[in-house]
Amino acid sequence: MDADAIVVGAGLAGPSSDPYSYRGGDLERWRSVDDGTTWTKVSTLKKADPSNGIVYNDPQTVAGYAGTGPRVLFGEWDNDAGNFVHKVFLWGPDGFRGKEFFPTVKRLAGADRYEAASAISREGFENGADTVVVASGEVHADALAGAPLAQAYHAPLLLVRKGAVPPSIRTEIARLKARQVIVLGGAGTVTTATAQALKVGSVTAVRRIAGADRYAVASAIASELAQVAGPPGGAFVVSGTAWADALSAASVAAARGWPVLLVKGSQVPAATSGALASLGVTRTIVVGGPATVPNSVLALLPGAVRISGADRYAVSATMAEYALDGGPALPQTLRTDRILVASGQVFPDALAGSVLAARSRGPLLLTKGSSLSAPTSSFLRRRAYRVLECYVLGGTGTVAPVVAGAVADALRERQAK
Repeated sequence: MDADAIVVGAGLAGPSSDPYSYRGGDLERWRSVDDGTTWTKVSTLKKADPSNGIVYNDPQTVAGYAGTGPRVLFGEWDNDAGNFVHKVFLWGPDGFRGKEFFPTVKRLAGADRYEAASAISREGFENGADTVVVASGEVHADALAGAPLAQAYHAPLLLVRKGAVPPSIRTEIARLKARQVIVLGGAGTVTTATAQALKVGSVTAVRRIAGADRYAVASAIASELAQVAGPPGGAFVVSGTAWADALSAASVAAARGWPVLLVKGSQVPAATSGALASLGVTRTIVVGGPATVPNSVLALLPGAVRISGADRYAVSATMAEYALDGGPALPQTLRTDRILVASGQVFPDALAGSVLAARSRGPLLLTKGSSLSAPTSSFLRRRAYRVLECYVLGGTGTVAPVVAGAVADALRERQAK
C-alpha cells in the first residue's frame, strides 16, 4: 500500500542556550510503497533559512480531505518568543500552495500633531488609563525624557499647546477616564492656565515636574521614574539639543525602565551627574555620534557605550538593532512583531509614539518624510520576516503616502521570499 508523509527535516538543532532556536527544519515529502516499512524522500516543499531564524514545523493532515485540493497544513516557526508561527502553508497532490500573512500597515494620524497623539493614545490605551503624561507639542526640550515615566505609569504621552489644550486632547483625556495628569516642564512651555485646563472629566489632580532647565527637568523625571519603577541600573544619555537621537532612545529606554538624561555639548550638567550618582547608574548608553555627544563626555559617564550612525536615520536603525539583539550594556529589550515608523524631521509624532512602541516592545524607526530613508529600508528588509503589524505615525504631511507604501513594499517583499 502506498503512503505519503510530510516531515520536518533533521539536522537543524539550535544552541541549547536558546529554547526558541531552530524548532523545526526543511519541510519534506516522503513516500512509502510497502505500507511504511521503508521510505524514500520525494521532494523538499520548503527550504529552511536558519541564518534568518526561519524553520518549518507542525505538519498536519487537513481533516475531511476527499482526494482533491490541498491536504497538508504546516507553519513557519520564526523563533520569536513574541510571535512564533508567522505563516501558514498548504500542500496537495496538485502542487504546493502558500497562504502568507503579510504584516498590517496602519497609519495613526489626525489633522494635526495633537490629533495624531490622540490617535496613538487610542491605539495603545483602548481601555483607558489612570494617569496621563502631558508635554509641549511646540518645543521638545522638556518632553525628551518623558516616555520612560509614561510607560512606568502605564500612561499615554499627550501633547498640548503652551497656552491651550487642543479639543482632541480634552476629548482623549475624558475617554481615558484618567484621574491624574502629570505635566512635564515649567510654565514657560505649558502655562499654569493650560495645566489647570487639563482637569477634564474624571481628572482630580494635575501636577508638574519641572526644573531650572531641560537638564534639571530630565533629572527630576528620572528621580520619579526610580520611585515608580525602582532603581534602573542603567541610563540613556543624549544631547539636550539633538532631539532626533533622544527619540531613537526613548522607546527603548521606556521598555527597559531606564531614564533618558541629557548632556550639554562637552559638559555633563550638575543635574545629570547628580542623577547618575543618586540613581546608582552603572551603565550608560550614549545615543548619537561625537558631533552631538563628544568623546570626552563618555569618559565622564559610568560604563558608557555609544550607539551612533552616519545620520539620525542610521542612529535610529542601529539603536533598534542593538535593542533587538542585546549587547554589552543592554539586555535584549525589543522584539519585532510590532514596529513603528515616524518622521525624523519633526518630533511630535515620534514622541507620542514612543510610549506605544514601548508597550508593544517594538522598535521605533525614523525616516525622511518624502522618501523612505535607506537605513530604515534596510532594517525592514532584514527584519520583516517577523513583523505582524507596522504603525506609521503622523499624517501624510509628515510621512508621505509614498513612504508608507515603501514600508509596506519592504515588508511584503521580504515576507514573500
